[in-house]
Amino acid sequence: MLAMAGDGTTSRGAGGAAAEPPSYEIVKSAPPATVGSPSNASIGAVALNGWSVSAEMPITLSVKADRGLALVKTTLVRADLVALSKDRFRFDVDFAVASAGRKLITADASFVVCRDNTCKLVRETVVVEVEASPPPPPLKRPRARSAKPKG
Repeated sequence: MLAMAGDGTTSRGAGGAAAEPPSYEIVKSAPPATVGSPSNASIGAVALNGWSVSAEMPITLSVKADRGLALVKTTLVRADLVALSKDRFRFDVDFAVASAGRKLITADASFVVCRDNTCKLVRETVVVEVEASPPPPPLKRPRARSAKPKG
């Protein structure tokens, strides 16, 4: 049986023994983006199985992106969170798209989860795929009709 380890890797229980249940799950999403328009990707985590996100320890995200994506910020900290509770957090990574195609945002997340009197530091690299489409063609203006003199 496969189980997700706390570090985001897949582990197998040895000799039939049950693997430790995961302490968190990474959550990420990116809506389709359009060249020339601002957009964002969401990256966060949900604490699982009795673990919680530490209220005191730093939560950080160091971000880089493929060519063709311009990030608004490359380092996000607790003050930049758009959502935070005892069991989850979320950053929105704002960017502008300069060219169409498949692009990757790579983020190094660092946070702490705690349960009872135990806390553990989590460091995880998260990759979010962004599909960027070209801008829509400009709208064609209807031709102005010249007024014909009545004669």
